[in-house]
Amino acid sequence: MVERGTVEGPGRGQAHRIRRDEENLTLLPHDKEAEQGVLGAIILANGALLETRELLRPEHFFSAGHRSIFQAMLDVHDGGQPVDEVTIARHLRAQHRLDSCGGIAYIAELVDLTPVASNVLVYARIVLETHRLRTLIETGLELAQRGRESLVDVDGLIARARDVIADLAKGNRVPLRARHAKLALAEFMEELVTRPKDAFVAKTCTALDSALGGISSERPMYVAARTGVGKTIFAMQTAVRNARAGVPSLFISLEHRDTTLMARAASALGAVGGAKMLHRRVDDFSEQDWDRLGEAAELVEGLPLFIVRPPHAVTVPEIQALIQHHVAQDGIKFVVLDHLARIKTGKGSIYEQATARANDVAAMVSELALPLLVLVQINREGAERPSLLHLKGSGEIEETASAVVILHDPEPENSDPHEIEVAIAKNDSGPCVVKQMTKYGWKFTIE
Repeated sequence: MVERGTVEGPGRGQAHRIRRDEENLTLLPHDKEAEQGVLGAIILANGALLETRELLRPEHFFSAGHRSIFQAMLDVHDGGQPVDEVTIARHLRAQHRLDSCGGIAYIAELVDLTPVASNVLVYARIVLETHRLRTLIETGLELAQRGRESLVDVDGLIARARDVIADLAKGNRVPLRARHAKLALAEFMEELVTRPKDAFVAKTCTALDSALGGISSERPMYVAARTGVGKTIFAMQTAVRNARAGVPSLFISLEHRDTTLMARAASALGAVGGAKMLHRRVDDFSEQDWDRLGEAAELVEGLPLFIVRPPHAVTVPEIQALIQHHVAQDGIKFVVLDHLARIKTGKGSIYEQATARANDVAAMVSELALPLLVLVQINREGAERPSLLHLKGSGEIEETASAVVILHDPEPENSDPHEIEVAIAKNDSGPCVVKQMTKYGWKFTIE
């Protein structure tokens, strides 16, 4: 009796499987544009190499030519030379590899093929992810081939699979890298000299600004309140007023439709009754209402204000990619995110998910270096004043935030002008104060 896998040579079926596996190797996942983006970004800004070399190795590139170019970049940089088309080509020519990489013409073309050099880490992560996918597929093919052998070491195959997965998991973590203090100081001095004298400061455009000193671009600022108190009013008002000050602003809504948000904005700008606007009660519009709405529409038309509502739940990396796209396309300098609990995250308890969201958002802000205002829902009902303890994942929010503002309205259904309490519960840049502000619910404004 012939035992499984003891055939002397490959039979017709086995030969077909081998040919199929070899063909599949040519169809492994890869992203040519992302690989070109990494290489072009490094040529445009040599500092990008310091970021990407902590994440990528030459073997992570699918193209053999791109692997050689990236290795040449590392060699040239480590040799103390600038990384540009000439030095890369010279290094490859000395190793007789220039022609196989496409020549100096292709290396120069990489610069033109790179959309935005500052997006190098986005491109690098795509390169890394496709490498990890290829490794999984290649390992699966290897294990499948070994599984067809006459004497199969099952424990050995399991150990091999476990080792590969563990290595891939570790490879996705960017190691910390310290740099000398003089380099950090040099970067600061360069920013000090090159930053325009009229550099903007994103503000809440309320009475809080004297205490907050602006919205940080290093860590997120949070605005928290119970349902119906005015978080979105506060956020939309802030976005509109920054846009009116010439600051290109992006409002990412994970809850409200963009048309609803603009109805609120038009109501505030034109002092037109919000209920009539939202419920489209045009029969109740006066001639003055139409005139004011027309003026508001003209004002909005000229604002650098962009609103997006993703059609499905999104993760923090997807939000970051969205922001980076609009930074490149529209010059965005300020972002509002409404709201934290709507961000898609991994499995775990409610507390674990809330903690993960806060940490991921903080990491995103650190990487983007953009002022970000994030809204947080306080779900606990009651008339008592909410505090940081009422926030889900409050420990991580307090730890990672530059500031936390909490709105409290004992009469959230009251559309007449009335006072609400606005408390700065955490503030890295100044005192924690409590302000009494007036909420005009009928026109979605807080003054």
